[in-house]
Parts: sequence; C-alpha cells; structure tokens
Amino acid sequence: MLNRVKTADATKEYAQAMNAGDVATVASLLDNDVIFSRQEQNSIVGKENVLRRIRNLFWRLDEQNQSLQLINAIVDLGQSKARPCLICLRNGLPVALCVLSCKANGMITAVAVLLTGDIVASARATEPMPSVEDTQDEVDPQRRKLWIDVTKSYIGSFNQRDLAGLSYLLDERETVFHRSDQQAIIGKNNILDRIRDLYRRIDKHGQHLAVVNAIIDLDDQKARPCTLGVLDGVPVSVGILRLRNDGVIRKIDMIMDQEVVAKARATEEIPKPPEKSLELQQVLEREEWLYNRLKKIKMAMKKQGNLPHLITKKMRVEMQLEKIEYLKKKLS
Repeated sequence: MLNRVKTADATKEYAQAMNAGDVATVASLLDNDVIFSRQEQNSIVGKENVLRRIRNLFWRLDEQNQSLQLINAIVDLGQSKARPCLICLRNGLPVALCVLSCKANGMITAVAVLLTGDIVASARATEPMPSVEDTQDEVDPQRRKLWIDVTKSYIGSFNQRDLAGLSYLLDERETVFHRSDQQAIIGKNNILDRIRDLYRRIDKHGQHLAVVNAIIDLDDQKARPCTLGVLDGVPVSVGILRLRNDGVIRKIDMIMDQEVVAKARATEEIPKPPEKSLELQQVLEREEWLYNRLKKIKMAMKKQGNLPHLITKKMRVEMQLEKIEYLKKKLS
C-alpha cells in the first residue's frame, strides 16, 4: 500500500515536471538504473539515456509545433486495478498511456509507454481533461451538414483511391488515426502511408474493400454520421470522423468491435464484391499465409498474455480459415 501511494505521488510529480518541460526536476525523480520502454521499440536503460530521449522528445515537439500534456488517471492492467497512470495528449488527443514503477523511496525505476488503442481508451482521468472534440455536430444543423459532407468526401476519395483528395482533408501534423487494437498514427503523410499499405494488402490477397455512408447510435448520440467498411461484402469496421472548425479532419476513430459494427445502418446500398475466378492454388497460398499469421499471433499471446487486441486478431484469422475450408471444398 505504501509503495502504491509512493507511485501515485511520483506519477503526479512526473506529470507536473513533463508538462512544464522541466528536465532537471524529471532527473531528480528518476533512479540511476531507470528503464524506459515504449511499445514496439527497444528499451532504454539508465538515467542519462532516458533524459536524452526526453530532451529529444521536447525538441521534436517544438520542431513540429506540437503539444504534449500528461493527465493523471487510473487504469486496470491485468490483476492490478485502478493503477496510477498518465494519459498522454498529443495536440489534445489521447495517443498513449504512461505507467510508472517506483521503489519504496519513491524513485522511479521504470517508465512504460503503452500505445494500444484499447488500453489507452480504458484509462479513467482523475483530473479534468481538456476536450477538443466537436460537441456541436449533433445539435447545430450547419455543423452536422459539414460533418456529413466531409464524411462523404472522405468515403468518395477512399473508394476511388484518390490519395490527393484524401490529403486535402487531413492536417500535416495534427490529424490522428486511431484504431482500437493498434497504436495511434499521427500526421497526414503517416496516415496516407498506412492507406497505401492497406490498398497493397487488399490487392495482394485478392479482396474487395469498399466504404459506404452510414449512421450509428453511439455514446448517447443518435443517427451519428459514420463510415462503414465492407470487406468482400461483409461489414467489418465503423469510422467516426472528428472535425476542426474549418472542416479538416482532426481525428479518425476506426472501430473494429463487431457489436458496434452491427449497430451501424448503411444509408446507401452495400456493394457486392465482384465475381472472382479463384483457383485452388490461390486459396492454398492464402491458407498458408493465414496459418503463419495465426502462429505469430499465438506466440505474441504466449509472450504478452491474452490481450484484447490479440484475441480479436486471432478470431478474425480463424474466421478467415473457416472460409478457406469452404472454398477448398468448393474448388476441389
């Protein structure tokens, strides 16, 4: 209990120092052997190395004219309930979670930055958190019309693979793409790179992806405009766009939860995938790729535990393998 209190106190002091850009105070809070870990990157060991990374972070924020604010919060991680943590706001949007570990004397021994969307979204702020979302979209007819128009433009450009058209809707540094089972992607160029890669993967596997206009009742808001992603004729995702006052997209929330997807109502006809002339060899190659993918996911689950995003990925691959079995019988 004492260590938990020390951790909570150190977390608050760390947030104050980081928000003030006070590297000297941050240094006074760190143990000499502190470990800094960030999802999908190598760990950094030692106070001086960690401080060097923090200085570089502040330099990059200034260089890119971006803001970083840490908000005190709590989160449930495994068996640890209501653990003190910090929500990291990049330009006012939550993109990461920072969890500290301390010695009994309150010195910080580890700083872990978690990027998975589901984990970030599960944190509960324990202090007021600035809101940058447009709250007038649902009640102001003009704002709602703008929201609908931008959503339609986004869908049209996406389906036509018009990256230039998409780029006009995004901000170079500010726009955030947030998918619940992945880390946030920040900035127009990074988001466009992700979309290019998506097109490439869709073509490689001979799939058909279309996005249609839809509405959804979500977060106590009725008939909210959204996008509905349809893969090979099956709805798989819901996208919610958040706008700036000038109509530029500030955030793209991509929701893959099938219970949420089932709530979306398409406001236009869902396109049927074009007839494909499949050969058995293509199906077998796809099956081999899926089994390799499933093997990697199981290895990750064994190493990291049964995290929600890994369970979701496993379920999707298993569903595709069931479809492969049907196609094999059909083509044999």
